[in-house]
Amino acid sequence: MCPDIALWYQRGMVPGEAYETVSNGDGGTDECKHRSAASRLERAFARHLDRDRHADCARVVVHDTDAGRYEYVDGVHYVTAVEADARERLESFVDRRGLEVVMDGVSGFAFRHERPVPAADAHVAGAVVDVAFDATFTDLADVVEVLDATTEVSWTDGDRQHA
Repeated sequence: MCPDIALWYQRGMVPGEAYETVSNGDGGTDECKHRSAASRLERAFARHLDRDRHADCARVVVHDTDAGRYEYVDGVHYVTAVEADARERLESFVDRRGLEVVMDGVSGFAFRHERPVPAADAHVAGAVVDVAFDATFTDLADVVEVLDATTEVSWTDGDRQHA
């Protein structure tokens, strides 16, 4: 069974909580695709956090469209270039969840849990793509970790370690 965004809003996120413990529905095909994409994102975040060393600009690009950009860097969620109403919804979400605001500027907004936890950060990512971009995990075309100017690791690359 897969997590449901509305359930995340009701229950809040618990760092370390597994997707299997947050369920709502009968586990149909769409839910399984959603869960698979959410789990893939969690693994991408875990790989990013587990790297022995980060390149100066290593980041996970979760969503990048004309509607805005969302990146994950060492446990911090960065959302830039979103419309004012989407930003207000994000700020409200961050406030309700007690997340720490790291940057609040004209170009963007950044926030995090007290400490990075891939499962919890994937929950936050699900809410961010919903609130800011009206999308779900399954709408994410490709999530890539950018390690340096020439090296990118797709979230579909499995557990390959680069750099």
